[in-house]
Order: sequence, then C-alpha cells, then structure tokens
Amino acid sequence: MVENGIYSHLIDELIPQEKSRELVKEIIPILVRWAKQGLTTRTYDDLIKELGYERFSGIGKQLGYVDDIFKRFVELTGEEIPTLNALVKSKSTGLPSPGFSYVYTSYDDMSECEKKIFVTGLNKEAIEYEQWDWVLSSLGLTPSFIDTTASETVIRLGKFFGSGGEGENHKILKEYVYNHPEVIGKKDIKKRDMEHILLSGDRLDVYFELVDGSKVAVEIKPSTSPDADVMRGLYQCVKYKAILDAEDKVHGDRANNSAILVIGGELSPENCKVRDTLGIIVLEKMM
Repeated sequence: MVENGIYSHLIDELIPQEKSRELVKEIIPILVRWAKQGLTTRTYDDLIKELGYERFSGIGKQLGYVDDIFKRFVELTGEEIPTLNALVKSKSTGLPSPGFSYVYTSYDDMSECEKKIFVTGLNKEAIEYEQWDWVLSSLGLTPSFIDTTASETVIRLGKFFGSGGEGENHKILKEYVYNHPEVIGKKDIKKRDMEHILLSGDRLDVYFELVDGSKVAVEIKPSTSPDADVMRGLYQCVKYKAILDAEDKVHGDRANNSAILVIGGELSPENCKVRDTLGIIVLEKMM
C-alpha cells in the first residue's frame, strides 16, 4: 500500500482543463460510493444530477479521464483495480454507451447479450473490490457520502412521530390511494385494506392483495411531512416488504411483494439518494 495522497498529482497531470479536473475529483468518489452500495443501474443522467447539473454534454469526456487516471494508477502501483465506468449506463439501453470502447476497445464489437454479460462481470468486480477507500486516499480524494445526519437525528429523537393522531391531509391521501390503486400502477385487486396489521404488529396505511397473490404495502406521507418523516417512510418500506415476504415464507407461499412510498410533496436531494440506494419505489406529488 502507498501513503495517503501520494498519487494526487495524477489528476492534475492527466487532465489539462481545470473544470474537468474538478469534475473528475467529484465523479470518482461518487462512482466509488455506488460500487460500495452495489448500485449498478445508475445512468449518465443520474451522475449529472449528482454533480449538481440538470444537463451536461461532456460527461463522456470526464469518464474517459477517470479511465486514464485509473490505468495510470494501476501502472504505478501494480494494484489490479476494477473499472468503475461500467456502473454508469444509458437509460434507454441499460448498458454503457458506445464510448465505453475507450475503456475496453472490443466493447463495440460485442453483441448486446455479450455486452450485458461483460458489464455484469465488470460491475461484480467493482462491487467486491475491498480497497476503494485506499484508492481514494491515494488519489487525495474525499469519500462521497449521503449527508442524512439532520433527518436521522430527528428520527432517533422520535419527538413528532406517532403523536396527535392521523392528520387530515394524511387521511385524504390514504383514502385516495385505497380507492384508486391504478394511481400506483396496480390493478386486478383481490383484497384491499387500510390499517392492515402485519404479523410484526406494524400497521400499513394501505394494503393491496392482487389476483396473482402478490401483496403491496403502501406508506403514505402527505405534503406536510418533513424530510425526516419522508426518510422514515423509505426505511418503513424496506421493513414492510421484508415482513410481507417473511409471512409468505412461513405460509409456504412464493414471495412476490412490494412496498411503495406515496408522498404529497417531492423528495429532497438527500432522500432521492436514500431512495436510490435502498431501491424503493416512490410516487411524488400525489394529489
């Protein structure tokens, strides 16, 4: 292993433009975080938004610089470091763009099936690689993280949750979803319920059982819910799906369940990242 920051000069040496250098210093930690979180379906648009842009036409060039840095880093250290570039994909194809041939020259000659197998293998290596923190420190880069400290503190204090009964906005939105399951993309409803009690003792705002046997837990957060309560809803969805799956397992049924968070407002940037990390379906601006 090498000393922290000993290869920080590589970014300055390999990237001539100051703006590109600054972007790459942000991109590498973001990609490392995605690898450590096991996120393999992020798109170029997702990366652009994480960088704070709505549109950015040069992201392929910046990713090329990332590859330049990693290849030079490998030459200097002798450490076999997986590529992170395969984590970023086109929204339309679910695969890296043709520009990925800059990383692997044979990429454009592969069939779509071959590309999927190849990219899956590359991403597996990136996810399983255990030295990403060392790579970042060697390049003098600060890790990227989701700053949810404020909301987490409020949640753990538990001061404003579960007190005062159900608010009117919450009740209206809950009843709307209960009566209109099509707004969450569900049909062929066999059974529906409000305040459905799980075997953990938790109560679901709305519960649907479909004709195919799958169950849907819906957590409702009205537009008046603060960010901390919305974040709590994301974690509640993780729990509710796990419990529905556990009930099916005990009953000898095949688990095919889901949990959806319906909110009256919009997710904060931090909660968007939590949603993506946890893989939760969120419907925003409902009603």
